[in-house]
Amino acid sequence: MRGFVFVFALLLSALPLCGQHSADVPECPRRPVIDGVITPDEWDSATRISDFRQVEPVEGGEPSERTVLWLCADADSLYIAVQCFDSEPEKIIATLQRRDANLDPDDRIEIILDTFLDKRNAYFIQLGAGGSRGDALIGNNGTQFSKDWDGIWEGAVSRNSEGWMAEFALPAASFSMSADHRSFGFNIERTIKRKNEEIRWANPSRRWRFFTPVSAGIINGLERLDQGHGLDIRPYVKARATRDWMDQTSHSSLDLGFDARWRINSALTATFTVNTDFAETEVDSRVINLERFPVFFPEKRDFFLEDVSIFAFGGLGGMRGALGDPVPLFTRSIGLAADGRTVPILGGVRVTGRMNDWNIGVLDVQLDSIAGLPGGNIGVARISRNILEESTVGILATGGDPASLGRDAMAGADFTWRISDFLGDKVLKADFFALGTFPDSTLFTADEDFGWALGAKLTYPNDIVFAELSWREISESFDPALGFSPRQGVRRLLAGFEYRPRLGTNIRRLEFGIQPDVWLWRDTGEVQSATIEFKPIGIELESEDEFALVIAPEWSGLREPFEIYEGVIIPPGLYDFVNAGVEFSSSNSRALRCEGGAVFGTFYGGHATRIGGELEYRPGSGLLFALGAEHDSVTLPQGNFSVALASLRTEVQFSPNVSWMNFVQYDTESRSIGINSRLHWSLRDGDDAYLVLNQGLQERDILSPNVSGFEPTTTNLALKLALTFRF
Repeated sequence: MRGFVFVFALLLSALPLCGQHSADVPECPRRPVIDGVITPDEWDSATRISDFRQVEPVEGGEPSERTVLWLCADADSLYIAVQCFDSEPEKIIATLQRRDANLDPDDRIEIILDTFLDKRNAYFIQLGAGGSRGDALIGNNGTQFSKDWDGIWEGAVSRNSEGWMAEFALPAASFSMSADHRSFGFNIERTIKRKNEEIRWANPSRRWRFFTPVSAGIINGLERLDQGHGLDIRPYVKARATRDWMDQTSHSSLDLGFDARWRINSALTATFTVNTDFAETEVDSRVINLERFPVFFPEKRDFFLEDVSIFAFGGLGGMRGALGDPVPLFTRSIGLAADGRTVPILGGVRVTGRMNDWNIGVLDVQLDSIAGLPGGNIGVARISRNILEESTVGILATGGDPASLGRDAMAGADFTWRISDFLGDKVLKADFFALGTFPDSTLFTADEDFGWALGAKLTYPNDIVFAELSWREISESFDPALGFSPRQGVRRLLAGFEYRPRLGTNIRRLEFGIQPDVWLWRDTGEVQSATIEFKPIGIELESEDEFALVIAPEWSGLREPFEIYEGVIIPPGLYDFVNAGVEFSSSNSRALRCEGGAVFGTFYGGHATRIGGELEYRPGSGLLFALGAEHDSVTLPQGNFSVALASLRTEVQFSPNVSWMNFVQYDTESRSIGINSRLHWSLRDGDDAYLVLNQGLQERDILSPNVSGFEPTTTNLALKLALTFRF
């Protein structure tokens, strides 16, 4: 391990360490009007900040446009105003209005709030020049980022001859915070999209990603914030109609339920749900899977996402989690039986918080009974403690099996060590974990062995050089009932090295890399799968257009026949093949954006060609159209086949509070079309109405030979109204 650190230390160059930024937040004599129009009499008493510096394209450089920030607070909220001056206001990019839109194409303001000042976790708030509001939870030193979380806060923008303005009101009742909450970690970044320029207040250095809470400055004087009684109640009513066109049956229902959030104290929150409903949740994108391992789909349901970073474990998952790693807690499995049927959630409670240096998370869910399965209970407990400056140590335990409603259990411990001053100003991070699983039967007998998984990873995640080295050991009987483990009985060795020099010309940076990833069967040491991915060249232009060439020798060891496609069965054996591919993406600062790639090479004794991409068009403010497609053509000694999928995504954003989204998907394997249409009206923040249509269509010749076209299979229409009452 010391040798590994020493080798990479020789490759590093130092960047200057930025000082700590801080500011005092005075009391607002009266509440500002959050309308996006900054008037002097509203913000005269506020702290004024204007010392911003560039991060891109010139690190530490003078911004090309001036930015002024104002801060003040009263007992109810923290208030923020930002004047984004622009010498060419007609060129401001402001195309998006929908809540939680991907704001990367627009001019925008982004804020992080580390309300516990623990330098590990934070809230993320953003406003785009077009009026779109977004928020997210940041955890685990910036490696966890959950944008599906929605908080209650106000934000508005406006434009004038001097540029654009943004105003925020962030209620204390919407955020967890430390008991004294005198100071928050705080940072703000402005993006001028047409110039691909990023400017920041605290630590404007490329060594720090903006999402890293340890790089934030500090704002003081927030002890006046009062969270009130800390009780939010959100009842809902949902009317639903379903039509099964195959059985010619119809069904309608009227459902009632509620969610509630009680802030036990400033740092500890309890959330309750009764007759939980997820009608408004976005559907998953279909994927083509030519591997023999299952595909991971992320959690998208609000109840399981709030304070999700508290449940993060061992560096597994997250933005830098290695594909294929076990995930000990996979809440996506809750409410889904082994045969794919939906299991209704009768209710649940979640208690989360951060008290002093302790991080606490408890989750309990009661599942309803369905035909063939009795009702059951699912439980999770997570406790971790912040140690040293940026490190944590903790334990995790789960009980219950959502697939069979059995009493399977899992327990584990983890340790994350992180420093931000390695060799003076670099980041070095290490993760260790150990997990054990106990099948239902072992709760009462000791005859059956329990499963286990161990792992360690060392990461050097810096701007010019990124390096990692990890080891995983997973036993044959490891089976986390509440987790996701695509492989058992294996040993994994993964290494990676990327060199990304910056040129300071029209070419922003180059990228060169290598990543060997080897999975071995534990019992024999034979290869299960292995890849050595070479990136001989990657180019990022100053315009943010990107291109890369990738070459990847691969090995796949099959112990059993593998049916890769219906009727196409690959016999056992060790196969080797080589792929070469290109990847490209254009800057989304333009109205028309494209991204995609192509891979060509040998494949299980034959050949495969894989081509895919997406074309996105934003013709004007509030409109978006995106067409995606993928086509895989495979020629094998056992047979030839091709699979394809296509998708169409449209958005009509009538205003920041009203949006209509449509998502249509088709794939040649199921030969079916899925349509998801969602109309969302935010009456006010926390009060929402949804009209959701899900329509299935099947090619007729599957159901009726020699008949062309499509016919409907199922239709689901739901109307939901949810209101929030805050006390």
